[in-house]
Amino acid sequence: MLPIADLVMVTADRIATDVRELCAATGIVPPARIAVVPLGYEPAPPRTLPPLPAGLQPDRFVVFVSTIEPRKGHAMLLRVWVRLLAEGVVQRADFRLVIVGRPGWMVEDTLSALADPVRFAGSVLHLANADDTTVTALYRRAAFSVYPSVYEGFGLPIIEAFANACPVIGSTGGSIPETMAGLGPSLDPLDEDAWFIALRDWIDHPDIRQQHRDRIVQGFAHPSWPEAAARIFAAIDQMAAQQHKPGVQPGVRAQAALSQHKP
Repeated sequence: MLPIADLVMVTADRIATDVRELCAATGIVPPARIAVVPLGYEPAPPRTLPPLPAGLQPDRFVVFVSTIEPRKGHAMLLRVWVRLLAEGVVQRADFRLVIVGRPGWMVEDTLSALADPVRFAGSVLHLANADDTTVTALYRRAAFSVYPSVYEGFGLPIIEAFANACPVIGSTGGSIPETMAGLGPSLDPLDEDAWFIALRDWIDHPDIRQQHRDRIVQGFAHPSWPEAAARIFAAIDQMAAQQHKPGVQPGVRAQAALSQHKP
C-alpha cells in the first residue's frame, strides 16, 4: 500500500525513517507524503486514589506497564532484577518490581518466572488486570518506571508516567528516545549491564531519580487527544490542498476538531 497511498501518517520521526529505509531495502517506491503525528494523551485523574497493593510502599518500588510480549523486554528486566537481588541491592533498599500488564504471546517462560514465589524472593509483583485508577496510583507513588522495549512506534506508557511526574528509564528501541524527549535516560534494550547499573544507581540514590522528577515537573508537555486529532486533520487538509482536490477546504477539519472539544 505504501506506493499508492496519498498520505502515510506515523507517530514519530524514527518511524518515518524506518518506512523510508524499508522502501529502500525492498525496492518499494516510497510514499509521496509522510506526516509525523504523535499520539495524544489527556489524563483524567481520579479524585481519590486507591491504596497500593499489599506489600508496596510509596517510593520503594519500580513499575513497568506493558502487555507482556517478547519485544517488550520483560525477560531481560527479570534477569537484571535477579542480579540486583544477588548483589543485595533490592534487599538493602526494601524495593519491589511491579509488572502491570496482561499476558501476550510467546511468554510462557516469563509467566512461569513471575508465578514462581521463590525465584525473586517475593520482590516481584505481577498485576494482570489493574484498572486505570490503580495504574495511576502506581505511577504517582512509584520510585520510578522502566520501559525496556526493543522497539516501539511511540511508547504511550512513558507519557502516562511523565503525566504523573514519575521518572522513567527508557530504551533506545524505535521511537522511545523521541517520546522520552530528554527527560530521562535511554539505554540499549539488549545491554543488560547498562540496565543493571542504571537500576542499581536509581535504587541506591534517591537524589538521582528526584533530579529527573524535577525535570519532568518543569519541562513535560504533550498534546491532548483533541490537539493530536487536529494535527491529523491538518495533515489531510494539507495533502488535499497540494493535490488541489475539489470539495475539501484546508484547515476546516482541524478547526472543527478543536472547537468540538469540551474540557
